[in-house]
Amino acid sequence: MKIAIGEISHETNTFCTLATGMDAFLGVWGEVLTGDEMFDHYRGTNSVVGGFLEGCREARLQVVPTLSARAWPSGMVSREAHEHFRDRLIDAIAAVDGLDGILLALHGAMVADGYTDPESDILTRLRARLGPKIPVFIVLDLHGNIAPPTVGACDLLLGYNTYPHVDTGERGAEAAALLALRLRGDLRPAAAIVRPPLLLPSMNMRTTGGPMATLFAEVREAERRPGVVDISLFGGFPYADIPEAGASIICTTNGNPEQARTLAEKFARRMWDLRHEFIVEVTPAEEALRQALASPEWPVVLADVADNPGSGGAGDTTTLLRLLVEGKVERSTVATIYDPETVAQAVEAGVGATRGFRIGGKTYPAHGGPVEVEAYVRTLSDGICSYKGPLGRGQQIAMGRTAVLVVNGVEVVVTERRLSPNDPEVLRSVGIEPSQRRVMALKVKGHFRANFEGVMKKVIDVDAPGFSRLDLSGFEYRHVRRPIFPLDPDVTY
Repeated sequence: MKIAIGEISHETNTFCTLATGMDAFLGVWGEVLTGDEMFDHYRGTNSVVGGFLEGCREARLQVVPTLSARAWPSGMVSREAHEHFRDRLIDAIAAVDGLDGILLALHGAMVADGYTDPESDILTRLRARLGPKIPVFIVLDLHGNIAPPTVGACDLLLGYNTYPHVDTGERGAEAAALLALRLRGDLRPAAAIVRPPLLLPSMNMRTTGGPMATLFAEVREAERRPGVVDISLFGGFPYADIPEAGASIICTTNGNPEQARTLAEKFARRMWDLRHEFIVEVTPAEEALRQALASPEWPVVLADVADNPGSGGAGDTTTLLRLLVEGKVERSTVATIYDPETVAQAVEAGVGATRGFRIGGKTYPAHGGPVEVEAYVRTLSDGICSYKGPLGRGQQIAMGRTAVLVVNGVEVVVTERRLSPNDPEVLRSVGIEPSQRRVMALKVKGHFRANFEGVMKKVIDVDAPGFSRLDLSGFEYRHVRRPIFPLDPDVTY
């Protein structure tokens, strides 16, 4: 059996002012991959495509890699970029002789100019090109904004079961195993989707505790019932101002659409019942720093959740940087600040030089302007490292040229490319051992917890400006379906 695998992935924050063009798909994950390059990049990694490869090997399915194009979360994807990669993927799949099935790693929260639901556009056009007989199985992010057209355009859809997303490889392998069952005639997927009126901030969607952990425990029990293939819970991505935004539940059974609908409706109701538990408070920046300095155990992570590049944050707001520098907090680290201009100046100055810099605050000065300092250039790096923790294990990160500047005892990691420092190796690659630091102000939200476990002693989620702040009432929504909770607190379901 010959299986084409492919990937197009982007999580789009439509409020972010950083546009996502063709060049963005050459970001921190490296270049766009085609053909055998996908084997070299993904084999042995904890990723969806890595899982496809392993699952197909175990099921003795022949893999034909086509295209992998990923970009770090940011603003609206250009029409040119979406149509270019969509058409390249479809052309590559259609060129496979004797094709028996398709495995795709998409995201579910991508938005492009002229396309509020690019994933369904990809799938619909793929179906039109290849016809209805070749099964298409897809894996999507737990934070996907999923709508009925996407479900209808594929044969089976799986979402991640974890946040932090430590099961990406597992879900990819599971999709391959289920595709093998489908090709043998032992599986006839029947799916139903239900979308309760919920636009939830992603902060409390972690599956290690809280409402999502409660829901997934109940899902695991329900999946033991005869005929139930999968129940995927999608918390949604609230920073996309589109009609498709929000939570959804997708249940797949073996040939029983009524059972699928009943279970999807049940878990939509359960998610609705727990809706208030998804809303959390965060600590103002000044108070967060005070608590960190008072902590008897180190290191303390100040999580700059509103400027997390993994949610489409710019990655260069300066609230915490300014507080640490002005407070002269020694043995502290800020990571990472996206600022190509400052990196270029540090490279020009060279290691060991001290000079003036204007760090950060350049993308959207309304969130806080640059911090002007005299800083010492301690380290320059090519910015290449690999994740070693369970989240994304084995995947290589390309931060671009990277500089470590030191001012008032504060280490500032400045990069040419935006990224969330979700693995301690990001810091270790530039000579910083995170376990030896007092305070770390990190541009992160939830994913880092998987890889920093055992390193950090305490986490304080910080309230500061940014494109991914938790208070959704501060965004000007024009296109999301209304009424919807929590924007409309009195909505009924």
